[in-house]
Amino acid sequence: MDRHALYSWKKDLESREDLTSLYHHKKLVVCFHDQKDSWYVSFQDGTIAVLDSVDRKADITVEANDEIINSLILGGGKLTSMPNELVSVSGSYKDLLFLESILYLSNS
Repeated sequence: MDRHALYSWKKDLESREDLTSLYHHKKLVVCFHDQKDSWYVSFQDGTIAVLDSVDRKADITVEANDEIINSLILGGGKLTSMPNELVSVSGSYKDLLFLESILYLSNS
C-alpha cells in the first residue's frame, strides 16, 4: 500500500469541513492490511491519525492487495461491492458503512 496515498487521503478528509460531523464524535480504528504491511487509521474525537501500530484491536480490518487498497483510498470502488476473492473485511456492519461513506465522500 502506498503510504503517501493514505496520508494524502487523511489530509484531504481533514480539509473537508462538510465531513467533520461524520467523524467528530467517532472512536474507531481501521486496519488496512496488504501482503506486506499493516497501516492503522484512528478516528478519535474529531482527530484522524495514521499509525504504524495500535495498542488495541482494530474495529475494522480490510485485507487486500496493495492495488485494491490504494484504489479504495482514492475512491475507486465501493468496499461493500468488492468480491470476497479480492477483499476481506471484518468488523461491524455499522462501522463498515461509516468507512465506506468516508472513503467515498472524501473523494467526491
